[in-house]
Amino acid sequence: MSVTLRPGARYDMPVAFGDSAAIPVSEGFQTYTATLTFATETDALVRLMPHWFEPVGDPAVSVTYTRMVGMDWMGGRDYNIVSVGTPAAYVAGPEEVRGRYTLAIWESDCAPILAGRELMGSPKLFGQIPDVDVTAPEFSFSCREYDALLVEGTLHDLSDLTPEQLAPLTAAGRNSVGLNWKYLPGPHGVPDADYPTALYMSTPYDWARRGAGSVRFGTPSDTEAPYSGKIARTLAKLPLLELRDAVVLHASGCALFRDKTRRLDRPATR
Repeated sequence: MSVTLRPGARYDMPVAFGDSAAIPVSEGFQTYTATLTFATETDALVRLMPHWFEPVGDPAVSVTYTRMVGMDWMGGRDYNIVSVGTPAAYVAGPEEVRGRYTLAIWESDCAPILAGRELMGSPKLFGQIPDVDVTAPEFSFSCREYDALLVEGTLHDLSDLTPEQLAPLTAAGRNSVGLNWKYLPGPHGVPDADYPTALYMSTPYDWARRGAGSVRFGTPSDTEAPYSGKIARTLAKLPLLELRDAVVLHASGCALFRDKTRRLDRPATR
């Protein structure tokens, strides 16, 4: 008998070997995050976004390092992320959905890259991202492809936030929404997928510091960085008008709700 798929079950390639390892909900992990946010120009962001989304508020870009700690579906392992995003809204349907639109994202482990690309439509690529101690008084993070610099950030002069200052960050982290453009190429130039998605995560921040910092994108050639060179060079052209924020955050008891991933061009299901 040939392979038979169960209705409603999730599989990854190669399909014949059973259910996806990326379980519907990952819970109980920690995140250590460092984010640098800078002001830019709306037109520069629009040129990097599909028609379903548009920037919201003052145009800004956040460059974020995150260490994911204790991932249950990865046998308790850790991995690192560097992502670039902007506040945005889905505006192509009757329901407006706001969140952080992902311009680019790199991860240090193949497993979450596959799960994020195939299910959630997150534009993940592999990057060399060293571990960083974000509790240090001053630190830097970086992301590279074949040792070619893609992006780096530095944070310094950090001081603890008061409970009152932390509260709105904690509230926002509990209901984090990621907006993505899911695009999967197909044979003969016809895409197999081309639609907007939303993913949902809870990161209840329990500690934070704020300070100063700087961010820089590399400009590697296509030989130095075959996949990500064009991305870094394009991001390097974004007008960096001023650094607005440099913040470090820790959260425990986090959850990633893969089962709530939505295709935004269809009605929401309950």
